[in-house]
Amino acid sequence: MPCFTRLLNPENKPYKQLYDWLLANETVLTDEDKRLPSVKDIAAELKIDSTKVSKQIKLLYHDIHSVNEKSPELFKKDGQKLCSLSFNYIDSHAQFNLGLDVIPRIGEAFHFWFIKPINGGTSFHVKDIVHSFDKGVHETWIYLTHEYPNGYLQLLKEKAYLHRDISFSEFLSSSDFSLKEKLVKWHKSL
Repeated sequence: MPCFTRLLNPENKPYKQLYDWLLANETVLTDEDKRLPSVKDIAAELKIDSTKVSKQIKLLYHDIHSVNEKSPELFKKDGQKLCSLSFNYIDSHAQFNLGLDVIPRIGEAFHFWFIKPINGGTSFHVKDIVHSFDKGVHETWIYLTHEYPNGYLQLLKEKAYLHRDISFSEFLSSSDFSLKEKLVKWHKSL
């Protein structure tokens, strides 16, 4: 995302040439009708080895994440609510702070292509939203998962926890297949 790349200072960085190319080609990269160039295409255009381009892209991602941790307010526009997004994709976790115009609701789909190199996913569903207020500061945490929301399974888990058939940690777990099978067997009458 060239908009995130702008937040970096490329001076004395090995990716300076790539940085300049990304900003110069921002309209091409953000046009949904055009195919994104491959690493090989970018390397040929910049006249450098493709392995160097791959390393530079990884370093760009690392530096963007570092800025995101240190200065999350830079990732928010005026009028947006700064949210801490926690992504779970097949037990690979990532976090990113981002300004959102609207807080998504539980169960809604959320697509975020930028996180794919970090944890492998692009499409998520909102699992939970937590608001906290401490020392005059309001924070919003949005927990996202790759799993499609299953209200029926959640009800089964709540019933099993209420009857003390499962522990608190089992209640919080989201990807234990054997637990899902047990819940369905226990509550076939529902």
